[in-house]
Amino acid sequence: MDYKGGSTYTPNHQEKSHTVSNNVDWVGTDDKGKELIITGSYVNYYDTQRWSNPTGAKKRGYKWEIDNLYKVNGSLQYRVQDENNDLYFTTGRSDLVKVGGEYTKDESSGGSNPAPKSGEGIVDYMNRIGMDSSYSNRSDLAAQYGINGYQGTASQNMQLLDYISGSGSGSGKSISQMANEIIRGEHGSGHANRRQSLGISKSQYEKVRKEVNKRL
Repeated sequence: MDYKGGSTYTPNHQEKSHTVSNNVDWVGTDDKGKELIITGSYVNYYDTQRWSNPTGAKKRGYKWEIDNLYKVNGSLQYRVQDENNDLYFTTGRSDLVKVGGEYTKDESSGGSNPAPKSGEGIVDYMNRIGMDSSYSNRSDLAAQYGINGYQGTASQNMQLLDYISGSGSGSGKSISQMANEIIRGEHGSGHANRRQSLGISKSQYEKVRKEVNKRL
């Protein structure tokens, strides 16, 4: 891979909008438009340039379209686009991802891990999708997702399962509950403010928004 960068580069308006702190350095890549393929069991992704509180996770084999490359706190991080044309950031570690051929949108990929089966717990679910289900790894993931003081309780495991699978809010609330709260005005106005108040990903917020629209 041929990385480009250096002091002669001047970010355009779009680049500046994704540079959030002095800890972010533009690197650049000739692989724009190619696939970024997950080779590890799973990879976290983020809606801003950071390494904590992931927006979600994708499993082995999932493909994004490469948009750009940065260093965030000294570690490589790709800016990528999914099949819904949403921009995210994810690791550039060569043991977790690899660059493939030209990106082709795969509508069947769904963009998320499979939904949990009825009655399936966090350990069984993680084992089924090839993730390390050890307490140590679950504790690390919980900390990344902002689940403080993880002890493996039922409610904490439900939150973690929601985050990993993308099937719920990660807050322990159902789509219906969050829709009710928005209708009651508990999360202010504007989609960005509401999503931040709820603490959920873009894809999860879209489910809530659709539920709200059904009722109005």
